[in-house]
Amino acid sequence: ECLYAVNIAPFIEVKMFAPQSQYDSNQIAHITNDPVLINSYGQNVTHWFLQNYIGSAKQHYGWLVSCYQHCNFNVSTWDNITIDNYDISQAQIAAWFDNSTFGNLLYQNHTYPCAACC
Repeated sequence: ECLYAVNIAPFIEVKMFAPQSQYDSNQIAHITNDPVLINSYGQNVTHWFLQNYIGSAKQHYGWLVSCYQHCNFNVSTWDNITIDNYDISQAQIAAWFDNSTFGNLLYQNHTYPCAACC
């Protein structure tokens, strides 16, 4: 299998912090523009992320946002998002130093389109 995160995450023994969008603009743009189907896609991404990344090792942390964007983050967008009073930088630091109040996941959990950032 290819060395994608989904395949190697269970074998990584160091802390990892993965920012992920439920509604990846790069993928969705090639699939549909129907909000119902996009929300279904987001549910699938969330299920995968929880099961195969967060659930694969206790030292994995995640930042799951509901914004329509791709991994080449628009820094100003990501810096303006807070989940449970954490911005992404604060969440990374809390995770790294085992000082988080959020367990292993901060999850924005909005349907598409997300009023907070779409």
